Amino acid sequence: MQHAIDLACHLGKQRIWIDALCIIQDDNNDWNREAARMADVYENSFLTIAAWGASSSDQGLFTIRDPLLLNACKLYEIPEADKSMFASIEKVRGSPYELPSSYSPLYKRGWVIQERLFAPRTLNVGSYVSWECRTGSCTEIRPDLHDGLYPFKNIFELGEEIHQNDRTLELWNQNIVREFTSARLTKKGDRLVAISGAIRRIGLQRNWRNIHGLWEPFLVEQLQWRRSGRDKMPEIFTSNRTGAAPSWSWASIDAPVDYPHVSYWNRDCSHKVILAQKIPAKSQTNEESASESPSLALKGHLFELVIVDWSKELWCSTIAIGGRECDSWWFSPDLSDPVITTSCWFLLLSIITAPPSGPRSRQYRFATGLALMEVADKPGKYERIGFLSGYLKGFPRKLRVQFDESPTQDITII
Repeated sequence: MQHAIDLACHLGKQRIWIDALCIIQDDNNDWNREAARMADVYENSFLTIAAWGASSSDQGLFTIRDPLLLNACKLYEIPEADKSMFASIEKVRGSPYELPSSYSPLYKRGWVIQERLFAPRTLNVGSYVSWECRTGSCTEIRPDLHDGLYPFKNIFELGEEIHQNDRTLELWNQNIVREFTSARLTKKGDRLVAISGAIRRIGLQRNWRNIHGLWEPFLVEQLQWRRSGRDKMPEIFTSNRTGAAPSWSWASIDAPVDYPHVSYWNRDCSHKVILAQKIPAKSQTNEESASESPSLALKGHLFELVIVDWSKELWCSTIAIGGRECDSWWFSPDLSDPVITTSCWFLLLSIITAPPSGPRSRQYRFATGLALMEVADKPGKYERIGFLSGYLKGFPRKLRVQFDESPTQDITII
């Protein structure tokens, strides 16, 4: 804190906001009041100082600097006959995008993601200094300001034209949701609260309604999230529901999330499910618990699903739909160790035609959908347990004829 105060004085600023000092700790009422306006605090600031190199508040802003980051020194060995070596200094060819977000302890905290979004200017201080604003970004390694190259802060700057909707949705899915779900939260129930300011701002700008982290105008696309990464989940993530949202929302799980097929949504994509009943408006506040969360009532095509070859890996590729084993289909479970006790079903969401990847390749079609499990004590209700996708040719042929029919089955997901 003292380092931040010293830097503020050096910049000629007389006021500074420090969360630990300005929010009464262990006072829920004060925390709720201040949390609701944190987006305004950061957006109206002159500068946000980020101690990205510190693992705790005790370490402060200033750390030991590594000169090799700025002037890399490489050692070269002369052929064996000489048995000697020489050194040379080489200019570092870093990318202007290489800001400290991917490896900084600070940016692995969930609340910081929203602060970073709203702050008009951020000075990152650590083993080297970097700068990011809505005009561009740069580092000591690459000091030239690159305008428009850093989309993370620009999501609120996009125009209100209709054609910008796709760009806003892409940035939301690929930058905000992926970054935010990869960060950690002390309270798992804060999954949506910690990003509520960004949700509120985008909703007002675009006139979009948000339902537990999903944008209602694009609900079918927004349902197509999956738990990301093939490696073993980090210890900071759990295999339990967060209690912050219903199972159909990415906020219901404590794990990184991505949208694997987002690049195809604006192409030849045919949705096979429709919203049967509008979700109550109170869901927009994101304040109710999962037990009070609304059900998602859909009409679609439902097929019996059997997970033949189950493992705890993030992808399980042996499944049977409608009694027939599917080739080239993949199942991504929402939880690392789900307990499947009742019948499972496949809900078809979309049929997508992907363009040829090269002059000698052909276009191909694949399908996406949700893996659902019947809720034991609630007849007619389902819980989402995972995401499915695969080549259409691997789907049982006798069932494909149903794809062109209007969806008639009622499905309620809680």
